[in-house]
Amino acid sequence: MPPSIPPRGRGVKPPLIVPDVSGLDCRSAAHEYLDAGFWPIPWRSYNGNKMPCYEAGWSYATVERESHRSIDEWRAGSRVGLITSPRSGLLVCDIDHPSVWEQWDVDEPEYVSSRTGRDGGEHHLYDARGLEASGWPRQGDIPGGQVKSNGFIGVAPSRHPSGRAYQWVGSNRQLSPVGHFAEVLSMYRASHPSAAGVASGSEVADAGGLWSEVLSAGSGAQRGAIFAWARDAHDRGMRDKEVVDCLELAVLRGQLRSWDSTDPWDRAGLAGAAIPTGGWRHTPGARLSELGGADGDADNGSELGDDESSVWFNFSGVIDGTYTRAVPVYGERGDGQCLFYAGKEHTVYGETESGKDMLLVWLVKESLSRGRSVIWIDWEEGDGGDCGNRLLNAGLDASLLGDEDLFMFATPDSRGSAMDVMAACVSWCPDIVIHNGVTAAYGVFGWAVKDNDSATAFRSALVRPLLGRGVCTIATDHVTKEAASVGGSRYAMGGVMKLNVVNGASYLVENVEPIGVGVSGWSNLTLTKDRPGSVRMGCSGGELPGTRAAGILSCTSSGTEPGSLVVEVSADGIVRPRVVPDAMKGLRALALKGDGGEDGRYSGVEFDALIGGDKNRRAAIRKAAIDAGFVARTEPVRGKTTWHTVTEKGWEAMEK
Repeated sequence: MPPSIPPRGRGVKPPLIVPDVSGLDCRSAAHEYLDAGFWPIPWRSYNGNKMPCYEAGWSYATVERESHRSIDEWRAGSRVGLITSPRSGLLVCDIDHPSVWEQWDVDEPEYVSSRTGRDGGEHHLYDARGLEASGWPRQGDIPGGQVKSNGFIGVAPSRHPSGRAYQWVGSNRQLSPVGHFAEVLSMYRASHPSAAGVASGSEVADAGGLWSEVLSAGSGAQRGAIFAWARDAHDRGMRDKEVVDCLELAVLRGQLRSWDSTDPWDRAGLAGAAIPTGGWRHTPGARLSELGGADGDADNGSELGDDESSVWFNFSGVIDGTYTRAVPVYGERGDGQCLFYAGKEHTVYGETESGKDMLLVWLVKESLSRGRSVIWIDWEEGDGGDCGNRLLNAGLDASLLGDEDLFMFATPDSRGSAMDVMAACVSWCPDIVIHNGVTAAYGVFGWAVKDNDSATAFRSALVRPLLGRGVCTIATDHVTKEAASVGGSRYAMGGVMKLNVVNGASYLVENVEPIGVGVSGWSNLTLTKDRPGSVRMGCSGGELPGTRAAGILSCTSSGTEPGSLVVEVSADGIVRPRVVPDAMKGLRALALKGDGGEDGRYSGVEFDALIGGDKNRRAAIRKAAIDAGFVARTEPVRGKTTWHTVTEKGWEAMEK
């Protein structure tokens, strides 16, 4: 790629001119910024902040400038920024409050302006390549904003973590020399020191080196190395909860031997500490490398009330009436009722071919169309092509499917690849993370399917690190054959902890009419748990004890072309009560033979013998058949037999 600005002569630096990046993706734009003489940097949104996608241990004083080859290797979904430092020669004033900035009576040179992610916010860019290092202003607060002299700023076509796009403003694209204005900034920073400025402008210690000491330490010395490293990391502003999450990821990767998340001493020893994940490129470890170096305020969690790690609940909001119950915001049903909560854990389970994937397609299409980001992790080694085709068939715009800032799909098949994907989820913090196939995920990690400890391990490793960051997690699972044979169950396959630990909502999907290509089918959607309680209020009564009818999932397919699939979730009640097919077939066979008691009637004992199985199974099938109107039951009279008779409706159902 040839330079867009040729040299003008020996010893003369070409001007810095912002290139036209309209219509480009972030990676292509980075190439243009590099050719224009800037220092592009990849970054991602992490916990509401902008974090460089570099390994721990780097600094702006030593980082190498990106090349076209290295930009081509940027991770998918990386956004583009420009480094502000003496080496890059770019100096920026980040204006958050224009009215305050305008009251500062200084002679500012001409500048190139960019609109930021804040309301009314602007970046003013200056060419400081001719500025001596001794005259370089220290990064930190200035009236109405901050001076960015040792960090980076986000630029178009990236989006701010708030979702707003960066945009170049005005026709002037050539940066003017900063000149005497640098001295004004330096004098103000020298007379108004701030903690933010000191933290951002100081050299970054070799956190990666500290992590190497942890890895090389013997079992007896590793704990001490961890805490020494944690104290250093905490000084850089990482929150306690982020510490524990990163540690647990490291434990799962087999990197730590002397730290136990269940040990109170280990947790107490990390209070006010943080652990970087050195060596994981494009992961949360980048936070240690540059806290506060990005444009926008970095929350260092210095106040207890703002620290996610605090385990004590503050009831002041409940007392003064400002606390509100969690309200679902994702998956809007036909009547406007949403089904999934932000920052909560959810499960969707049912038999194979019940429509679980179609429910996910419906949710993902809605989310991407509304600008919400989704990561789909398919533990059952699903085909990304099939997933993409379904989304396109359901009417998703192709540009949204290919937007890696909005949608990512992965099929991890090993523990290592699984933790890499999980680290990306924690780093990106999308709106929704889907774990499709919990039982298959257990196999990847070597966890026992029926062990309740496995459900806890799954949640600790793959769910809990995301919940504290406001991510909605949805895990799909199967039901046992026994549960399917008795008309459904509140519980998925495996230990009961799968449902018990859910702090959001759980749904059972039961197919009524087959779903497939070229046909119209539907499934019942049953709410089996709703911890916050806001979904339950919008649902009618359910078939199973403790459940509610959450709606009907309908899928109408006319082919395999884009737009040929219509997936909807309506607020209607249960389509029809579920009756076990095998039991009804057996009932029909005996009725035809006339083997049931008097006049084709069955006593309770005869009916139970026909059904077979244990007591709970017999009771569930009998109740389902009676409630559906397939079987009529005479009211018991003392000393008389209670008869069960197949109705005309029952015969029709058996014929189907």
